[in-house]
Amino acid sequence: MCKEKRKIVLFIDNCMAHSLIPEMNAVKVFFFPPNTSSKLQPLDQGIIRSFRVFYRKERVKKFVDSIDKKQKMKPYNMLDCMRMGNKAWMSVTQKTIKSCFEKAGFSSVESESDEEQQLHTETQKCEEWEKISKILNLSTKTTFEKFTVFDSEVQVCGLMMRPFLKQFLHSRVMRNKEVDVPAEPNITVAQAKDAVHILRSFMECSENVEKEDFAAIFRIENLAEKQFEKRCRQVTVLDFFKKF
Repeated sequence: MCKEKRKIVLFIDNCMAHSLIPEMNAVKVFFFPPNTSSKLQPLDQGIIRSFRVFYRKERVKKFVDSIDKKQKMKPYNMLDCMRMGNKAWMSVTQKTIKSCFEKAGFSSVESESDEEQQLHTETQKCEEWEKISKILNLSTKTTFEKFTVFDSEVQVCGLMMRPFLKQFLHSRVMRNKEVDVPAEPNITVAQAKDAVHILRSFMECSENVEKEDFAAIFRIENLAEKQFEKRCRQVTVLDFFKKF
């Protein structure tokens, strides 16, 4: 940013976790006034809510998949949560983010957007939740919308969280000692190439597949090919001595 001579303004709320901000040359930090985050912070205008909806949907899908496969659902590890979080964030559209910034006052003209109505529809609509409700015999009052916000009031920073985190981490360590969680298997390049071939065949037999989707498969296939060539490349004597 310094080389490009860009000037960035970073708005931050008054959360205690944000109290230590390093000094930056190209970034100017401004803090929101106290007790105004719910109105001025774009994340609170729908971005967090949208992410939460997509993340909860991923968890519900995982549960339904284990039911369909008649398998016991394995406990989530950190990598599983990161993958679900990444997929959920990729589902949050630029239009949603732009709309939330405008709603927070970062634009002089607020454009008309149906993002809020669309998000409301997303929270109401979850086919997998209906299946779970029948299997678990849940009350009709236990909706997917309530499931997405059941922990929204949980404090995630501050002094009150320190004893909780200490107890939580201790329980996680003890549980990991009791439960032997299998490690992720090492996938070979050959297995990756076979998986890409299967995925392409599936897409070729599917409807409403865009050319951009096949382009994505092509990029993944190229990546697998490069990894294969890299591992098959002959190692010279000089390459061997570079390790020392």
